[in-house]
Amino acid sequence: MWLGDRTREGLAWLAVLGFVVSVAGALALARFGEAPAEEARVEESA
Repeated sequence: MWLGDRTREGLAWLAVLGFVVSVAGALALARFGEAPAEEARVEESA
């Protein structure tokens, strides 16, 4: 591989876990990361 990189034996589960956590975080951000909508204030005349 480029620059002599290689994977370590027995750590594939950690790579899979990191990928799953990253995807779950992206989905959560897409679902719940929206800024709260500002409600229009209506001033009542008395």
